Amino acid sequence: MKAAKKVRQNGLELDSSGHHNHVEFHGRGSVSQSGHLRVGAATAEGAEDVLCSVRLPYKVTRLEEVKVKVAIYNFHTEDIEVGVKLTGDKGLCFSANRYRGTDQHNTNFTLKVGKQRTKSRDVKVIPLENGELTLRVDAYNINERDIVEKKIYVVAEGQRMRKSLTFVLDPEAKHASFQPEKWRKVMLSDTATIKNVIDLRKKTQKTKVDLAMPREIIRGTENCKISAFGDLMGDIINHAVIKSKSLLDNSVQNAEEVLGDLGPTVHALLYANMSGLMDKKLGERARKFVRHGVARLMKYRKEQAFSLTPTSPEGTWLTTAVLKTLCRSSKLAFIDKAILIDHGFYWLLNQVDPKNGTLKERDWRLAKDSLDYQVMLSAEVLIAILECERYKSEDHESLLYQMAYYLEDNLDTIQEPMVLAKVAYALTLFERFNEAAAEMGSEPSPWEGEGEMEELEDLEEGLVEGDEDELEPEPKASEEAVKKLAAISKINSQGQVYWSTEEVNEDKKIPFWYHRGVKASAIEATAYALLVFLDRPEANVDAIADWLVAQRNQHGCFIGALDSMAAIQALSSYSLVKTGLKVDLSCNVTSDKTKHYSHSFKFTEQNAIRPESLNNYESITLASYVREQLNQSRCNDATMKAAKKVSNSVTYNF
Repeated sequence: MKAAKKVRQNGLELDSSGHHNHVEFHGRGSVSQSGHLRVGAATAEGAEDVLCSVRLPYKVTRLEEVKVKVAIYNFHTEDIEVGVKLTGDKGLCFSANRYRGTDQHNTNFTLKVGKQRTKSRDVKVIPLENGELTLRVDAYNINERDIVEKKIYVVAEGQRMRKSLTFVLDPEAKHASFQPEKWRKVMLSDTATIKNVIDLRKKTQKTKVDLAMPREIIRGTENCKISAFGDLMGDIINHAVIKSKSLLDNSVQNAEEVLGDLGPTVHALLYANMSGLMDKKLGERARKFVRHGVARLMKYRKEQAFSLTPTSPEGTWLTTAVLKTLCRSSKLAFIDKAILIDHGFYWLLNQVDPKNGTLKERDWRLAKDSLDYQVMLSAEVLIAILECERYKSEDHESLLYQMAYYLEDNLDTIQEPMVLAKVAYALTLFERFNEAAAEMGSEPSPWEGEGEMEELEDLEEGLVEGDEDELEPEPKASEEAVKKLAAISKINSQGQVYWSTEEVNEDKKIPFWYHRGVKASAIEATAYALLVFLDRPEANVDAIADWLVAQRNQHGCFIGALDSMAAIQALSSYSLVKTGLKVDLSCNVTSDKTKHYSHSFKFTEQNAIRPESLNNYESITLASYVREQLNQSRCNDATMKAAKKVSNSVTYNF
């Protein structure tokens, strides 16, 4: 007689009844803590169970041999013989069948299991295809049967690579780095991978992107996604706030990762609020996002400061970055300023060496202490004090001047572009503070407490806490720093301006996929340089912003937390300067190899920060024409004021 059998699959029990001496069969199943499904055998009245257990990794690599452990539990009071048959999808090959000429997608064996004993066997299987494959194990004897199905998630071999080709949509060339050429056309780029041309007469921008993948890729692993946003901050807001995903490509599981999600997003949200792009629904999401991000940071708070990990010492650099973020976050959601912000700045005050104005550091980012690091740390603290308006506190006003003196004294010793950019920005903010204080004159001070106005007047006369010989920094110390910064700028072949210790100017003939990429220090240096030159009409800030935009990843962010925070702050400030009142942009995506294919995007104020994308864009055609296919994006706009963005994200294994 045919025995009934019960199959457990994805938590559902399937029953096919048969007749076996009119005996009723029942199945039992449970999920172990390790996540492996264990299914009870069919049991007859008066009989004991036979249990089959299958253990295998959840995720495996294609073409790599995997061991599947099949165990049979015998709860009978006598020895039994159990037949086991393993069947897999066509994408699974059993190693035992490689040299037999039999069906490679199944194998079988017999196990003799002693009473009240367990016996197991390892079966070797080789996955041949990517994706989710099914393995079926059928254990049976004369009266009992247990069937288990497992899913195997197979990933491609090789190293996963992700490249994002990002450029600004600017059909009217309002932000173009180059001057118009003949026929009123502006050539933004002309390389082996991308050709970007603006026609000023037609007010169109035509961009061709060559999607020919590197020869070294593993076929079948390539994936292309085109994303367009009606605003430069749209991708960050969408990814972090709407989708609740991390902005950084590599997870580091520490405070820097939390800061990398919270810091850039807060800058983007503040921009959206100031530019009128934030509606009520997004505002509520923003508050929830900020509260959640601040709660995550509390894991790394030690009394008044913050540490990189719960067990590492407090970091002056990290505490400074966190305090800047908390100050800006308080404009979007409630934050206990007295406990989190005030106490943090008082901790910073206690890190100052009164002898020379340097700061103590307990958690070094660099291999060893250096003058450049000390200068950079002082610049970061000075920026935090001024951006958070801590000069309204008497103690921190004194700290502000100490930092400014120290930066001016060491201006000529700076070696790194990133350090010089931070110093130039810090001294620029300090000069603005001095100018604002001078304009106040003898008017009543808006500061709380008595005697603070007299303190400021003494400081302006060069008297700092009774030291009559020490003078405040020269009013134009920032100008010297800005000149030094401008002198070390670099320009690539596309006319984009950046700051780096090395040339980042790839050969036009080399496809984008082979480019090395830039360092985080270059991004951070260029970001602070953009903040410095934003209010200086003689500077070509569009060329700086274009370079930063081109370095963004598929989420709109950059490499790490600090460079992403600085770059998004700079780009959001740039967007506020350039933004207008109307967003009206249309974009049409076509394929040169697929004549009838066309897809259009349309952006207005209502959807400027929402994404328009093509997932697995032309994936079949891309595979067919992998060495020659060209795709082009053509965007038209007659009234666009602010910069928009397109990102072409490609992932592959090699």
